[in-house]
Amino acid sequence: MDKIEGLKTELETYKNLLPSLKEKEGKFALISGDELLGTFDTYSDALDEGYREKGLDPFLVKKISSIEIISYFTRDLHSCPTSATV
Repeated sequence: MDKIEGLKTELETYKNLLPSLKEKEGKFALISGDELLGTFDTYSDALDEGYREKGLDPFLVKKISSIEIISYFTRDLHSCPTSATV
């Protein structure tokens, strides 16, 4: 399985587990494949445990939230039309 397929599996696992994780909203889920390895108070704690358990094998750390927040980042740099020019 390539890394992209692994991420798809883990995201699908998160989606399937979300109803049972709602009481832990705000914490971080650690998922590998189709298995929940635990929930943690901080991203850092979940990440540390992920590396301890899985080493360099793929795993997902995701904040548990009933509302999905999608962030878009780009490397394209453009001038801000509202910025003042000197």
